[in-house]
Amino acid sequence: MDHDITTQHPLPPHVSLRDQAQRLIYRMIGPVVRLLVRIGVTPDMITTTGLVLNIGVAAILITGAEIGARGELTYVGWAGARSLFGGLFDMLDGRVARIGGKASRRAHSTIRCWTGTVSW
Repeated sequence: MDHDITTQHPLPPHVSLRDQAQRLIYRMIGPVVRLLVRIGVTPDMITTTGLVLNIGVAAILITGAEIGARGELTYVGWAGARSLFGGLFDMLDGRVARIGGKASRRAHSTIRCWTGTVSW
């Protein structure tokens, strides 16, 4: 049976791929988040760790630009890996704040501010 790809078929409402991925990630990091809350790690500690890691990313990129050979991507690879690792901390701090009951109105207004800036 031929299927015409231009034919519009009504699709049932579904959860977006982004939401599915977010749920999967939250399920995976849930035990880590609960452990961090249990041992007393604060969202600020996690944010500071992520900041330090990303400052390290900048240092790696600067070092690569200064001493790396033209076209050498080793430094970019290391910086990318460290940036992804630092991004994990950015994800963790919000979850630890929410689950640990330390989410603040300031955090929510900051998120709205950044979201508005990015969408503008």
